[in-house]
Amino acid sequence: MSHENLPPTPAAPSELSPPVISPSRSETSGLQQALALLLSLCLALFVGDAVLSFVDQTLTSLIDVRIFSGLRALVALAALVSGIGLYVLMGLTSAVPKRLFLIVALFSPLSLLALIPFVIYQTRWLDMLGWGVTVLQVTLAIILVYRTAGGLHWPLIKPDMLGKPRFSWLYTGGFVAANLVVLLPLTLAYIFLCTSLAIGHYSEGFVSLRPSGLLVQTRHYVDQGGKTVDLVPMSHIADSRFYHQVTSSFPSNSVVLMEGVSDRYSLLTNRLTYKRAAKKLGLAEQQQEFKPTEDVEWASADVDVSDFSKQTIGFLNMVSLLYQKGLTHETLPILFQPTPPGFQELLIDDVLHKRNQHVLKEIDRHLTEREHVVIPWGAAHMPGIAHELEQRGFHLTKTHTIPAISFRSK
Repeated sequence: MSHENLPPTPAAPSELSPPVISPSRSETSGLQQALALLLSLCLALFVGDAVLSFVDQTLTSLIDVRIFSGLRALVALAALVSGIGLYVLMGLTSAVPKRLFLIVALFSPLSLLALIPFVIYQTRWLDMLGWGVTVLQVTLAIILVYRTAGGLHWPLIKPDMLGKPRFSWLYTGGFVAANLVVLLPLTLAYIFLCTSLAIGHYSEGFVSLRPSGLLVQTRHYVDQGGKTVDLVPMSHIADSRFYHQVTSSFPSNSVVLMEGVSDRYSLLTNRLTYKRAAKKLGLAEQQQEFKPTEDVEWASADVDVSDFSKQTIGFLNMVSLLYQKGLTHETLPILFQPTPPGFQELLIDDVLHKRNQHVLKEIDRHLTEREHVVIPWGAAHMPGIAHELEQRGFHLTKTHTIPAISFRSK
């Protein structure tokens, strides 16, 4: 039989098409192992944060012992950062099981957001609520550990629990779009709502935040003898037309008791102004725009710096230095200086309560000679002054809302 009559030999596959290169099993396994170790670390931080938070919150609530607070803060920060990184990783690969690790990634920020309304309205329940959050975190940590690892052993996540760590533009694009279109707007709307509630609550309605801008409410009080007091909440920076509108609203027969701490003995080493902030925000500074008119009597009704405690004076000098020089190698250590016990109460008493009592004395003094007094002071002073006026027999007769800062383009 001759070679000419033999059928042709089939070509090898390599001769018909170029070779297809696929990732080796060991290479894919290596990526899965690295991802499993990373996820195990994130889960371990979540568990550690849960345990430390529960122990610290329990000791704090029961016997006011805070020996773990420093360590708890460090672990909580590490868990928060790892959770953010984990959430980003979920957007890069579908190998991470979201039904398990979304809890790890989002528990800390979601719990903080959920507590905001209670911080505003129910501060006395914060310790109990904080303890409840730690109980929930411990419960979730136990469930996650047993669903992923079946117990406490390392690594907590096995590679075979994960999908193949592949990158897909379609998957990542959908993840980014969902966050930008849904999650981010909802979060910002919630934060705006909580901020609006906080401003309205703590100012007792004298200031309100709306989508259109920041509004202030002036209030007109009258006593049985016909004496009147107008409370006008002010802002250190605002639209220039706000100051002009406020000034033009003062009756010609009134006396305006001005806010402004004097410094007869030059105790303040740096002048605290809001010029820089006003310029950056495109607003006007009260000190420059809010000027007296000739047909209204203006009188100073504030205290002197010497009436403050030494601690408050030192704090004001520190704040003004930070504002003037910004964060530098010289001023940065100031932020980490510890404050003495009870300093917050002392500061509030100096800059708020003491000044309120002084202006109330000035109101009483001027009302013996005049029929109408106007108080254009900072919004933080208004609730306290209003309560004292009501104690003196004044009652609210009318209100008027004025836009202080507009969010609409000018």
